[in-house]
Amino acid sequence: MPRHNRHSPEQLRTLLLNAADTILNEEGVSALTARRVAAEIGYTVAGIYKVFPSMTALMQALNHATLAQLVEELSVHLEQQPFKPHHVAELGLAYWRFSQQHAARWRLLFSPPPEHVPDDYRAAFAALDQVFIQACLALDAKQGDAPGLALSRALSGLLLHYEQVQPKPRHPVALDKLIRLTCLQFAKM
Repeated sequence: MPRHNRHSPEQLRTLLLNAADTILNEEGVSALTARRVAAEIGYTVAGIYKVFPSMTALMQALNHATLAQLVEELSVHLEQQPFKPHHVAELGLAYWRFSQQHAARWRLLFSPPPEHVPDDYRAAFAALDQVFIQACLALDAKQGDAPGLALSRALSGLLLHYEQVQPKPRHPVALDKLIRLTCLQFAKM
């Protein structure tokens, strides 16, 4: 029996995001359908569309939450004083750990993008780039944003590639070293 009037729009939004997160983590992105999410919380499909205009919008909201959590966790590393090159490597390793601990949500961030990407969605990704830009600027303010931006994109690409390699390497030590070396190289730019 649908529970249309039991929740405020904000409560329903939270329920939908939590249900989508559960389905994503347990069953993967292919199971993330309007019917499946609605069933998870005991609503009809129409209930979803009262809060989110589309499943793409729901996934983008989930991605916003993932990016906010990632940026919050990484930003802690920027508090190191004085900031040294090895702190950039620690930042890169923290990004890798996040991608492993929240694998399904992290993969969703890089799923094929919709045809139209809203500005606030771009801003959420820019906040991730900004963490790495700030890290590189903390080492050398004269270098500008380019090294930090390039590092953010390089790490995302590296982690995506690692995620797609099958079978997985037996020892992630090689990736650990590659992340450290990549971060240290960008820290020296």
